[in-house]
Amino acid sequence: MGELSKDDRRRIKMQAQLNVEFRRTLTRKYEVECKRNNIDPTLDGLLAFAEKNSLIRDMDINRYMVFDMYPAALYNNNGCKARAIAEIEDKVPVSDRIIFSWLQNLKRRYMSYRRGK
Repeated sequence: MGELSKDDRRRIKMQAQLNVEFRRTLTRKYEVECKRNNIDPTLDGLLAFAEKNSLIRDMDINRYMVFDMYPAALYNNNGCKARAIAEIEDKVPVSDRIIFSWLQNLKRRYMSYRRGK
C-alpha cells in the first residue's frame, strides 16, 4: 500500500479535529437541552437527542441492528442464512434483499480487512 499524499494526511488530520469538535458541540447542546428540560443527562438520552436531531438516520439504525441480530438469528436457525434473514426481516423494517446486501457487503469488507487491504 502506497504512502498517503500530503493532501490526504491534511484531510485526515482535519477530519480528526472536526470529529473532536463535533463531539464537544453535541455534548454541549445536549447539556443545554437537559438543563432546559430539567432532566439528568444519560447515554440513552444523548442517543435519543442525536436521533431527534437527525444525526442518526433510521437506515443506519436498521443496518446496525441487522449486523447485531444476524449471528444469533443464524445460530437459532441452524446456520440457514435464508431463515435467519427472514427472522430479521420480521423485526427490522427493510426487505430481505437489503438485509442480504448489507451482509454481503460486510463480509466483503471483513475479508478484505483480513487480507490486509
